Amino acid sequence: MIQKLGAKGIKSDERNQREWDDGSEHDDVTKIYVRGGREGIRSIYFNYVKNGKPKDGSIHGYFDSGFTQTVCSGTYTVF
Repeated sequence: MIQKLGAKGIKSDERNQREWDDGSEHDDVTKIYVRGGREGIRSIYFNYVKNGKPKDGSIHGYFDSGFTQTVCSGTYTVF
């Protein structure tokens, strides 16, 4: 079951940041890319499937230095 949750954190106008939404016209999420650094999460983006074809989402945040953690469909990360 897919459930849309509300965003948590600062409001977009508090630091002149833009809100983002990749939309809901996807059939599934195949990968989640989280890029981090010393200060925490720097960016996040998703790979989707629509009508059996892969579709890349937009990069949200700053994709510069740091490390990337990839979570693939069917796998789980426990913190």
